[in-house]
Amino acid sequence: MPAQGSAAAAPEQGGDSKAGSGGPGGSRRSGMPRWVLWFMLITAVAILGGIVWAIVLMIADARTAPADADATGDMHALQVVEGMCLENVPQDGAIATVTVVPCDTPHRAQVVAQMRLPLEIYPGEAEILDWVEDFCEPRIPYAVRAESGWTSWIPSSDSWTRGDRSISCVVVTDDPTEESLLDDAPEDDDSDQDGQST
Repeated sequence: MPAQGSAAAAPEQGGDSKAGSGGPGGSRRSGMPRWVLWFMLITAVAILGGIVWAIVLMIADARTAPADADATGDMHALQVVEGMCLENVPQDGAIATVTVVPCDTPHRAQVVAQMRLPLEIYPGEAEILDWVEDFCEPRIPYAVRAESGWTSWIPSSDSWTRGDRSISCVVVTDDPTEESLLDDAPEDDDSDQDGQST
């Protein structure tokens, strides 16, 4: 009988040893806690996302950098500079791409003035339109005021976050013309106050 009791007790001790393997006398699990691994994974994904976004912004900036004054062809509206003649412009809404042509070829619009707003925080559309009125109106050529119209390209809240601060004053003619409208630009006492508030 005692021998049978000893034999029966052996598995119990072995079982106790396995159950207590995490204790001081047992073997320990190696490696980091699971939450540390998850934190490292999330951090790596966030860093990778930031790098990708930075590359996207760099490509976008390259596509919207101001063009040379004599450049022609299809370009982003942010690339257009003062004096450029445009084949046509959309009537309303956001302007994405326009076709720039030489001013001695038929065109229906021209950028007659530009300025960069000296502001860091987006002021809202209403305040920007006040700047437009003060800046653009005196710079619209007299010869086209009666027979043509003008519009302005202004930053949106979205383009502002990407560094857009430009106001463009654009004359739009009813009929195509083959000459530069800047030849008829008015002589205005305020013409040397570009970028200053009134």
